[in-house]
Amino acid sequence: MKIKKLLLSLVVVFFLFVSFAWFYKNYVNPPAKIIEEIEDATIKEVMKRYGEPTSKSTFFMSDSTLYEYQYGLYKHYPRELAPNRNIQIIEFYWDKDERTFVIWFHKKADSWVVLDNLEWYSNINF
Repeated sequence: MKIKKLLLSLVVVFFLFVSFAWFYKNYVNPPAKIIEEIEDATIKEVMKRYGEPTSKSTFFMSDSTLYEYQYGLYKHYPRELAPNRNIQIIEFYWDKDERTFVIWFHKKADSWVVLDNLEWYSNINF
């Protein structure tokens, strides 16, 4: 009888540990997330907040070589619409503290502002 209680206790502790680890990974510190507080910020404001990016690039939405992590840009500029093919995007990319984040800018009223962004663990490969 004592062995059954011990085994049951171990199973319950294991289940609680796995549940907590899953909750922490997916809700407290999710694998990928959006940084909401920088919406519509300018390049200058973003640089002031995050410093010099690890890399910068510029591309057009017509480029057929968008990477998987960039596919969210299609929600703003669907590729089916011909005018969207001429939209220029500036991408800033940072690797900091085991996290990677990227911020995309587009031109809005003669100013480059944040279009979208994504942050993820650096060990995740797209």
